[in-house]
Amino acid sequence: MCSSVTPHIFGFTYKMVCFSSETWVFLYDCFILARYNFYCIRYSGQLTHNLFVFTKKRDKKMKTSFVYDLCDEAILEETTMNP
Repeated sequence: MCSSVTPHIFGFTYKMVCFSSETWVFLYDCFILARYNFYCIRYSGQLTHNLFVFTKKRDKKMKTSFVYDLCDEAILEETTMNP
């Protein structure tokens, strides 16, 4: 199973999450979308491709975290994505 960790890199608080396909991604605050309470996910190992996934920040009303990919759409299972 996929566990989550919170390493501190370059002053940011990263959280590792994974899709059902076991693909690990790094989750960190996206400053540009901060006012809309969005997170920005960048795929690990594919940083040169500038592939980003945007997921809406969890709140009390959200039970599942939905992820929107610029190329595809996917849904994350229950993960620890709280700030």
